[in-house]
Amino acid sequence: MLDYLGCRRDTRIDFATAARSTSLPASLKQVQLDFINDIDASLQEQNKQLPNLVGSMASDPFSSSLRLLSYSLSRMDLHVVADKSLFWPSGDDFPPSWPNLEFLTVLFHICSPSGEWYFQGPEDEDDDDDDDDVSDQIAEDDPYPPFEDDIEEKEEWCYRDGVDTPEPEDTFRVVPREEQLVPFLEAFAQAAASMPRLLEAWLWAPMRFHPSDWEEYDGDTMDQYSENICGWGLKYDAPGADVPGACSTEGMTLTTARRIKWRVGSWRPDANLHQSFRSIGENYYGPHLEETWHDTGQAVTLPRRDWFEYGECILL
Repeated sequence: MLDYLGCRRDTRIDFATAARSTSLPASLKQVQLDFINDIDASLQEQNKQLPNLVGSMASDPFSSSLRLLSYSLSRMDLHVVADKSLFWPSGDDFPPSWPNLEFLTVLFHICSPSGEWYFQGPEDEDDDDDDDDVSDQIAEDDPYPPFEDDIEEKEEWCYRDGVDTPEPEDTFRVVPREEQLVPFLEAFAQAAASMPRLLEAWLWAPMRFHPSDWEEYDGDTMDQYSENICGWGLKYDAPGADVPGACSTEGMTLTTARRIKWRVGSWRPDANLHQSFRSIGENYYGPHLEETWHDTGQAVTLPRRDWFEYGECILL
């Protein structure tokens, strides 16, 4: 998240403009797009507000341009800083249709393009500095890289290539901020319910729990987030999809019902949001749905990140 702010703003707008004026070839069915160069580096600076890259616009044009690109695809894998328009249009736009999408994976950053965090600390800590309007930094505070003869004077320049990435010093955002995250989740559920061929979908955010002051947290909190390189999210499987067994000799099994595997710690969706997720695939496969939650002993924990990165056949 430390890229020069002017460059980040300009490239997002330019990409959106190009995407809206581009028609993908019919032969292109799968895309894999990574807009987060270094995940762990991007998770730093969690104790401050991040810049608003959307400005006065109602939604993020970059996010909505990716949605437009997805309509003709059968598989889409994204690593992205996005808002809800990634999944569902705003305003009075016609409901979108994904007639071909079968596999969808979205790794989303824990901060939205508007600079609002999707997550906070487990003790309700949320250290945004409201007196510091960081959105103004794009125009006023060194928004673009220096000329070549000034590079040596910019100590952070070498960081752009991911060289010597420092360890996060205060990464604590592992609990949803309902006001910001629920609309994003609701848009995903609406979109997934409108994908008649959807077989598998992952929606998740990478996290690190490495607070600067460990002593402020009690034992129960530490038990929940003991896997400090973790992930928060869920997976949907349609009936008949191949899924791993219990990482043993069971091998692959066929689902006989729709499945949602929630890996969200102790958080639970409210009734309306839960129903939206339970509707995914219902019109195409019927009402039978199995849901599981990640419980380890008596603690409700977040899984290691590799469960999301490398698939289900990972011991939790």
